[in-house]
Amino acid sequence: MTLRFVIALAMIAAAIGASRHLSHGELVPPARSFSSFPLELKEWQGKEQYFAPEIYEKLGVTDSIVRAYWTPDGPPVSVYVGYYRSQRRGAQIHSPKYCLPGGGWNRREERIRQIQVPAVEKPIHAVEAVYEKGGDLELFVYWYQSRGRTMASEYDQKLQMMLGAIRENRTDAAFIRFSTPVPGGDVAAASKRMEGFIGRFVPTLREYLPG
Repeated sequence: MTLRFVIALAMIAAAIGASRHLSHGELVPPARSFSSFPLELKEWQGKEQYFAPEIYEKLGVTDSIVRAYWTPDGPPVSVYVGYYRSQRRGAQIHSPKYCLPGGGWNRREERIRQIQVPAVEKPIHAVEAVYEKGGDLELFVYWYQSRGRTMASEYDQKLQMMLGAIRENRTDAAFIRFSTPVPGGDVAAASKRMEGFIGRFVPTLREYLPG
């Protein structure tokens, strides 16, 4: 067992313990309902999609976006945003590192990167990963967001939850994930398409999530 893993476990245990200890009178900042999130983002046109009811129950989200967005000249980008008003009492963000393999996806490659979005001062800290299923490749980009911060690591998210619970009596957070097909194995083209969509999506998303 590595030292990093031991530290990560300790962080998670401390985060859970702190959030439960401070559960009385939790401060929950207001968030706009995703029902009003636009389906049209410049050249991108969106369509609502839905998980099975048991998936929503398992996720335990307060609010969510499940959509696909298209342009006339390329594959779609699928979007999932799960917002948690509180992460107490068992309702916590699930890491895709475990959920995606459970759905039959095999990870091919992964890296941590920073994404600079126009009109957003700080770069987004995100995971970019290529997964394969049935011979098809899919590019995923995802991150965690809490109190205006973006994080690529689930362990950093747990640490921020602990700090938020202690300092501000808050455990609200969001998980943001995008995915798009990789035709012909051209990861660079898929990454460029994804980054263009994220540049359209994130400035609007900031209006819906608490800072």
